[in-house]
Amino acid sequence: MSRVGRAEYFQSVAISENDWRFLNAEFLRGQKFRFKRYVPPRPEWDHDHCAGCFAKFMDVDGPEIEQSGYAVTAECEKGQDYYWICASCFVALKDQLEWAVVA
Repeated sequence: MSRVGRAEYFQSVAISENDWRFLNAEFLRGQKFRFKRYVPPRPEWDHDHCAGCFAKFMDVDGPEIEQSGYAVTAECEKGQDYYWICASCFVALKDQLEWAVVA
């Protein structure tokens, strides 16, 4: 599914608490996020995944690759940028999971 296709699909579907994306990302309830470009945390680390839908984040352009998204802040138990959420999942889940965006 293309980026646009995935975004349109995820934003058009009502999210239930049984939705697989909700269940995957529920552990991030109440977290604060910052929208940013993905940068690998170490040279040997080449990608991360969306905690909701498992979309791939990389610092390269390619089909179905996310280059920007929502990363947890330093307030997260695991630390800043440890978990990522794609824009589609963020829009779909932010209200139910009480997510906030910080500058």
